[in-house]
Amino acid sequence: MNKIKHIPPSHIVLSGGGMKCLSYVGAFQELEERGMLKNVNQFTGVSAGAFMAFIYTIGYTLKDISNITKLLDFSTVQNIDDDILLNGFLNFGIDNGSNLEKFIESILKHKGYNRELTFQQLYNIKKITLRFYSTNLNEGILKEFSVHTTPNTNILFALRATMSVPGYFTPLIEKETNHYYVDGALLNNYPITLINDTNVLGLAFDYTVNSIEKIESIQSYFYQLINCLYDKLEQIPSHYKDKTIYIKCDVSMINFFLSGKERVELIETGRKAVKQYLESYSKNIIRRNSI
Repeated sequence: MNKIKHIPPSHIVLSGGGMKCLSYVGAFQELEERGMLKNVNQFTGVSAGAFMAFIYTIGYTLKDISNITKLLDFSTVQNIDDDILLNGFLNFGIDNGSNLEKFIESILKHKGYNRELTFQQLYNIKKITLRFYSTNLNEGILKEFSVHTTPNTNILFALRATMSVPGYFTPLIEKETNHYYVDGALLNNYPITLINDTNVLGLAFDYTVNSIEKIESIQSYFYQLINCLYDKLEQIPSHYKDKTIYIKCDVSMINFFLSGKERVELIETGRKAVKQYLESYSKNIIRRNSI
């Protein structure tokens, strides 16, 4: 019976996926409507998965998040100009992340928080544990940011670190050590294997790499490079698969120009994935009880 103790969950794990993570909005909506989020007191996330955990935890409703998802011009989160492109290889990225930081800061400010909000401060207010993972390139290790390991670290810093897709965003440099931090997905895009909790439920992506006829720009080059990389990273051990909701999204992780229709479709894709998972889960319960 151990395999079915994770419903309803107390811990949600969210894999990285860039723009694919817009589908998490629909997944959360379906989970919330079914009462599946009422016991959650911990979120673990990587990259955009960490951002979803963050924005939900600080008090945005799913209606709020859905509106942001549908209406935000995501190109405003980019910061690519000629100088950055020309110095991309010197800076180890083509986007310095300054607009991403401003966006996160505005999200914090709207809920009454400032950019210095720490993991400890948020936990004291919300009583919810957040765990974000980033890759420390200097040491070649996965770094956990949480109230347990880095209580006095700014959440903004941790988000910027875990969302630094290698090659696209410039690495985040820690002032104290001068160490470089990039997307945690480089070492573990779906850290459910690091969670010792029977009541855990994860959301991850079924990656497929679409072939393209021509690579004609620096952006299309990075689109395909990153898609190929993450296709290999999403390796989930078999004993965690029954605790994982798979979402199939045929969009690029860094396609910031999705149409309104495509965004709505992504949200619906997340909803459908949860429905399918819970239907399968219910059938397994009935099957086990009949044996």
